[in-house]
Amino acid sequence: MTPPRPLPGESVKAFAAFKRYLDMGEKRSLAKLGRLLGVSRQALEPWSVKFKWQDRIKAALVQDAEDECATEQRAKLERAREIERRRQQVQDTAWTTGQQAIRMARNILRKIRGDDYKDTRVGDAARLMQVGDTLCRLATDMATARGEITGKNGQPLAPAIAPNLQIVIQEDDVSRRAKELEAEFFRRNPNHRCNGN
Repeated sequence: MTPPRPLPGESVKAFAAFKRYLDMGEKRSLAKLGRLLGVSRQALEPWSVKFKWQDRIKAALVQDAEDECATEQRAKLERAREIERRRQQVQDTAWTTGQQAIRMARNILRKIRGDDYKDTRVGDAARLMQVGDTLCRLATDMATARGEITGKNGQPLAPAIAPNLQIVIQEDDVSRRAKELEAEFFRRNPNHRCNGN
């Protein structure tokens, strides 16, 4: 708890009583404080009112809560910074290792193309290339695989309700030009159309 400070005009005795009162915790009362100090509750009331003990206690509790929150936020921020430093180290290592794996794969492929292909396997090059690609993708926050969601026994998902889709097509010069190019492509290559469309 943040140590309280005496108010102007507050005697050493009154301030000491306030500090004891504050330290009593949630179950504090003037009667209990009076018993601790060997005085009556009525003797403490003038100090309590004049020096605003209730307001000061509320302010101290608010300050404590704010201090605790700030400490917690600093700890969380430092943890987040540490995690980011580690993530960056992992990404840097993944990038470097990925680049090395790709270089090794290329060297293997060069050997296979040349005359020096003894003890060289194409599978090693393929695996190194795959590992290198995966590491480089991880280092740059790119997807490393494609996933597919299926229903029971690999069947397509059956939606519980019919989807409500509204498709809005906005045409502009770029989209019209793309349609023209698409139409021209399919005129020249009719076998590329799906489902006879």
